Amino acid sequence: PLDYEDPTQRDGFTLGIRVYDGRYYATTKLYIELQDRNDNPPVINGPQYVQLYEDAWLGKMVAKFTIQDADENDTAV
Repeated sequence: PLDYEDPTQRDGFTLGIRVYDGRYYATTKLYIELQDRNDNPPVINGPQYVQLYEDAWLGKMVAKFTIQDADENDTAV
């Protein structure tokens, strides 16, 4: 799903479009920009600092966070 709060989606998307009518091709690019209509910031609960030791094993959980966003309910635009 599209999500403005996702930093990888904030810069938008470029979609390549190519059409063919049986004889000719035409190509263009379509730029899609996400805009946040409800400016409710996400609420992040978890430790403020995390200490990671040099000898920690691969896959070790170092912190756990819960994130809630008021924009995600049924009334979000």
